Order: sequence, then C-alpha cells, then structure tokens
Amino acid sequence: MFKRLLVPLDGSHLAESVLPATFYLAEHFQAAIILFHVIEQGAPASIHGQRHLLRVDEAQAYLDEIAARFARPGISIEKHVHSTEEADVARSIISHGDELHADLAILCAHGHGGLRDMLVGTIAQQVIQRGTLPVFFVRPKGTDDEPPFECRKILVPLDSTALHEPAVPLAAELARVCGAAIHVMTVVPTTSTLPAEYVGTGLLLPT
Repeated sequence: MFKRLLVPLDGSHLAESVLPATFYLAEHFQAAIILFHVIEQGAPASIHGQRHLLRVDEAQAYLDEIAARFARPGISIEKHVHSTEEADVARSIISHGDELHADLAILCAHGHGGLRDMLVGTIAQQVIQRGTLPVFFVRPKGTDDEPPFECRKILVPLDSTALHEPAVPLAAELARVCGAAIHVMTVVPTTSTLPAEYVGTGLLLPT
C-alpha cells in the first residue's frame, strides 16, 4: 500500500518528531523514505528555537546527517532539496509528492505559529486541505527524545455517510500489516449535547 514516504523537514527538532513513526511504517511496509526540504522565500532566521535552513548546501548537509543518523538495514532513504525559493511551502510539498511518486506524506502537527497560522492554518493543515496525497499526521510529545512509535490501536470515526468510508480499507490494511486492533466509532448527538440552536431541528429531524 505505502511504498514511498515523503517526509518534509525544516531543520527543527519538532519536525524530526515524525521520524520514529516514519521508520516504523517503512519497516512494516518495506517502503522507501524521501527526506525533503524546500527553501522558503523570506524565511525567518530561526524556527522553533533552531536555526532555519536558508541555503541549499546546509539543507543538503542536514538531510545527509538525518539519513546517516537514522539509517536502518534494508530501508532506502532518498534526499531531495528544492533549491528554488518558494513562498508557498504547502504547495511545494504537494507538487513534490506527485513529482517524487510518494503515496504518503508524514507531517508534524505544528506550523510557524502566530497570525499567519490563525488566518490560513499550519503548513500541514494546508497540505491536507489542498492536496490529494494521504497524510499521516504526527503530534509531537514535546520532549527532546521521541519515544519509539507503535501502532496497536486504530480509531476510525464514521458518521453514517459515505464521505469518510474510504478510510476503512486503509485502516484495515494498516491494522493487518502492523498487527493492530481497529475500533470503529460513531457519535450520536442527543438533545442534551446539541448546541441550543440545533435542538429544535434535532427533534424534528432525529436522523
């Protein structure tokens, strides 16, 4: 199912928090890992407390160091730096997903913070909203050393419409490969949990 995993990194420890999950999935699916960095136009000097990667040579050296540090026998690691400065980092990630034939992007649930994220959302959220490439979203633990990743239980929320059902076969395959259990859940609102403005509609249209 997943044979090429795209991993955008910005040089920060927060972005690197996706790496335990990345290598876990690569081992279980025998997938190649593509470490990716895009040179951002007008990028700040630092990001999440670390120096931002502003030059192609330092970005390439960084990806080389990550590949060497996390190397595993039998796992192919590719490295790609998009050298042309890009104002729209999310768009660059989406387009490189197609260009590099990735079938899954693995992203950290963080952005730059501040007003820009309040207005347009984090880069990861934009990739989800604007692209078609499946995204594995990792929320960092906030510690220097990320714990080993394991996939033991998969929660699949459904709402009785067909919109979310494409997630079911994907979850089933992930569970099969990782030996995980699947929990399927739906939430049924009641008059006591609905917002006040929806209670009347809920009584008339209980479905």
